[in-house]
Amino acid sequence: MRPTINGNPHRKRKIGRVMSRLPFIFLVILFTPLYSQQVIDEALHPVGMSSNDIRFRVDKSSSDYYRLSVVDDVMESPLSLFSLTEGMAHKLHSNTAGEDVVYLSSLLDRKIRGSCKVSISRRRPFTNALRMLYSGLGGSLSDDEADYLWDEAHKLSIPLQKTLAVGVLGLAEAVRYRNLAFSSLTDDEVRFLKANAHRLLIEDTTTADESEEFITRQVLEISKKIDYVSLFKGGAVLSSAVSRMVHRLEEQGIYDIADTVSFRFPTPWGDIILGNGGCSDYTDTPLFLVDVGGNDRYNLRWRPFSIIVDLSGNDRYTARGDFSIATGYFGYQLIMDKSGDDMYIGGSASLGCGLFGVGMLTDEGGKNRFVGGSFTQGAGAFGIGLLVGGSGNDEYLSERYSQGFGFTGGAGAMIDMGGSDLYTVGRKYEDFREKSFFSCLSQGFGFGIRDEASGGTGVLFDFAGNDVYVGDYFVQGSSYWYALGILYDHSGNDRYLARRYSQGAGTHLTAGILLDREGNDYYTTWGVSQGCGHDLSVGMLVDLSGNDSYTATVLSQGAGNDNGFGILVDVEGNDIYSAARNNRVQGSGNKMRGFSSLGLLLDLSGEDTYSEGYENNAIYTSKQYGVMYDNEVEDFHWDY
Repeated sequence: MRPTINGNPHRKRKIGRVMSRLPFIFLVILFTPLYSQQVIDEALHPVGMSSNDIRFRVDKSSSDYYRLSVVDDVMESPLSLFSLTEGMAHKLHSNTAGEDVVYLSSLLDRKIRGSCKVSISRRRPFTNALRMLYSGLGGSLSDDEADYLWDEAHKLSIPLQKTLAVGVLGLAEAVRYRNLAFSSLTDDEVRFLKANAHRLLIEDTTTADESEEFITRQVLEISKKIDYVSLFKGGAVLSSAVSRMVHRLEEQGIYDIADTVSFRFPTPWGDIILGNGGCSDYTDTPLFLVDVGGNDRYNLRWRPFSIIVDLSGNDRYTARGDFSIATGYFGYQLIMDKSGDDMYIGGSASLGCGLFGVGMLTDEGGKNRFVGGSFTQGAGAFGIGLLVGGSGNDEYLSERYSQGFGFTGGAGAMIDMGGSDLYTVGRKYEDFREKSFFSCLSQGFGFGIRDEASGGTGVLFDFAGNDVYVGDYFVQGSSYWYALGILYDHSGNDRYLARRYSQGAGTHLTAGILLDREGNDYYTTWGVSQGCGHDLSVGMLVDLSGNDSYTATVLSQGAGNDNGFGILVDVEGNDIYSAARNNRVQGSGNKMRGFSSLGLLLDLSGEDTYSEGYENNAIYTSKQYGVMYDNEVEDFHWDY
């Protein structure tokens, strides 16, 4: 049924005449998929627009060193956000962590080619691997140390030694790439970055001589000299090597190690540890650790390089200050926990974050709890941060810049493979607009430095389970200043709770999308949300199936403001749209700077309810700049 416009009959298709003359053609038309361009063009026709009008002229905007091509591509073709998100979901679901790093680096315009191939010595494989690692770290293994290590390692089988050597050699190669990445910087420049770069993201209560503006500009200028291809390749090589090592351990029978004598070998950069199946207390960050089992306790501080592999047990990881627990801070840290109900208590810059480095945290099983401060849980700035959760019912709690956060020069990804999860962010940094609500910038959020540097890519992907997402300002598939923010939920009856600039919102020359594929979902917010583009931005909320409920107050549910594009698309289900009347909602735009904005709400099936009094199977326009389109569309396909 073709919809009516503003309740008045619109010109009907002459289907009867076509069918009487050409029945075969009619059948082809009937069963041919209806593509998004056709639907959007029909929806926009009453306001004299088409899908070709939904784009920004990036060639008319000033660029900078950190502008990402993926952001420019989306700004030139905002409707491609859907296909981009679907493609990312496929890759991040099927990739290994090492492949994830390679893919995230490509989003940062850093193409990693080739792979690291290391040869393992047949004689004393583990000892010789450590010699290479020492050399890369700027030290040397003495003859006495080598003899002691050989005596300890000799208690292990040669196949097991070779397996452990894979991880050690991967770390040695990663160290080499890290050294290459910073080789163009002077010692003073490296010291300046280490002393000040964190202040762009983490609250620092110490007194500083330099102004914030000076620090920001110096960090941006010095950071341009880093070889990011080498920096990211080191992370990919390390992750791939550890994955191969763990796979071989599982093939050999992981508990065979428990029958051996565990050992600890101290180095200036952290201990080399092989733990048996007992419950262990690790009071410092190791350089390399493999623990077979037991309910272990880790008390960790920052070191530039660290590998922790824990194969089983209910473990507890606690940070000794910031920059701990899988933090790539001017280096690489990796934690892989294979099973058990685990607890992670981190400060700021923790739990899979990268700041001038790559940090990776993977927990593959159990019911886990992750607690962090600011810049945590899959956060990247001038680096890559990755947190991968398994199929258990996990809880993620943080304060700000977290849960899939990408800052300038960085990519942050949070990936959860299943389970009914709880994502909560806030509690600390009150937003100046409303002191009872918090500034979060999390849950698939990209962020740049306004008027200084374009932002990065922040993504949160959850693939199954009835999940709950809780935040206030700037959350849930949104972004700010030439950045990209994505929240993707594949299935489950989910709840999205937010306050403002959220749930598929773009704010100030940027792009954000929330895409939910399946389930009866509940969305609630106050405003500038649920598919809202504000100030030359695009914001999209796309829900493909389920009986959904949308609640908002202002500038939401397909709203464009100040030359922005805001789009809400609900493809299937009986849905409820609740919003404050006459508050620029449910397909609303405006005119600003002599140009139009566009708000578009598309509901493509079901018996729906609208608080604005809209009817099903109708088109409503709002002051020429907004459209609410309700129509029964079968076999809908996105073709951008």
